[in-house]
Amino acid sequence: MFKKLGFQLYTIREYIKDPEIADVALGKVKALGYTECHGACMENKPYLFDLLQKHGILLTGDHYDLP
Repeated sequence: MFKKLGFQLYTIREYIKDPEIADVALGKVKALGYTECHGACMENKPYLFDLLQKHGILLTGDHYDLP
């Protein structure tokens, strides 16, 4: 079995727009066995950092649009 399993936050993008729904969604993703994720422009959703830590999901990468 996998020791580390990751996903892209983009796959649950519709569920992470609201902090309360994001909390439930990340809990379900963690229950499926995911332990890592890759974000996209996380500066637009600072609450996700706290929720990822709460659920024990490590943010392993991110990308940003530079001006």
